[in-house]
Amino acid sequence: MQIWLIISLVIAIVAVIFAFQNGTAVPISFLMWQTERLPLALVLLIAMAAGFLISLFASMPTLARNQWNLSQQKKRIGELEKSLDEQRAKAATLETSVQEYKGKIESAGQQLKGGGSATAK
Repeated sequence: MQIWLIISLVIAIVAVIFAFQNGTAVPISFLMWQTERLPLALVLLIAMAAGFLISLFASMPTLARNQWNLSQQKKRIGELEKSLDEQRAKAATLETSVQEYKGKIESAGQQLKGGGSATAK
């Protein structure tokens, strides 16, 4: 944040120096509009501001589309995280079931071994 403050300050200082060095009044003609004399620094400042506004308006559709895409991606991430949580819960339930069945199989196997050895004797 401080870097932007420093950059802004440097730009402001350069603009002030430029304005002092280019205070000469110049006549301006644009289409049917004409002025007698305006300071060159003011004319350039107005042209720069107009260029900034034009570029801002030209980039608005892209910025809006990017914001829309971002919100859609966030929504999709939320859905996927919810699905992941559900899948993890299912996996935990299945793991518990597997452990229960393993226990039943082991106890059935022990019963068979115990019963089989008793009949063999």
